[in-house]
Amino acid sequence: MKSLGGTTGAIVIAALLLSGCTATSTGAPAPATTPPTAASTPIASAEPTTPPVEWQDAEALIILPSANTPATLPHGPSWVTEGGHLSCGIYDDTEAYDKAGTHLGPKVFYGCRVDSEAATFTYPEFDNPGRGMIGGCPSGFSAFAGQVPSPLCNSGQAFSSETDRSNVLKTGQGVRFAGIECVATGVDAMRCTETATSHGFQVSLSDYALF
Repeated sequence: MKSLGGTTGAIVIAALLLSGCTATSTGAPAPATTPPTAASTPIASAEPTTPPVEWQDAEALIILPSANTPATLPHGPSWVTEGGHLSCGIYDDTEAYDKAGTHLGPKVFYGCRVDSEAATFTYPEFDNPGRGMIGGCPSGFSAFAGQVPSPLCNSGQAFSSETDRSNVLKTGQGVRFAGIECVATGVDAMRCTETATSHGFQVSLSDYALF
């Protein structure tokens, strides 16, 4: 009986194993396992890049006296924008005076005359005895080194490029002279900065910023 019981147990176990095998092979297929996917990493959007400035030779932009210019001219580069509505310059020998008329000696002077007939922006409030004079005040922006620029008040010629327009600074081109950097940011737009103080201005025919 013990031997028979052992045989019977073996038969039962074999039947169960066979049954389990059959159930696995004939039952519903096991669901497919989807491999884990790597977490998606956001792609950082590329930062807009500013094209490098094409710096021009400042000495080559210095306008010399000619039949179209005064006999004596300030020393430094002078140019116009592509559109021709901004006449600019940087000079290292402009005689400066304070409000009382005291002579301060030669200083670095820079700025741009803006065509009043083409400009559409409104000048800021400012204090100058020549304010409102036809053609001279205001007619652009300028500064002596160390100062925040202000509206240009000059009824005469402030920049050599006002009469000699042969030097043209195209968009993306710039000039460095006497600690001042000016870059043409558009057809009729200019940004000038004094590197030592970060003072300067940005001007176009439609807006401006003084800093």
